[in-house]
Amino acid sequence: IAEVVRSLRVLDGAVLVISAVEGVQAQAVVLMRACSAWPCPRSSS
Repeated sequence: IAEVVRSLRVLDGAVLVISAVEGVQAQAVVLMRACSAWPCPRSSS
């Protein structure tokens, strides 16, 4: 998770894919919050 959060600084956008079978995991919630802190376009599906 830490590497992903640090890499958000250099991204032009982010896509978060959540499995319909496994559902939302704790890591997905943490990553969505981290993405919300940075002003980059993002999409979740």
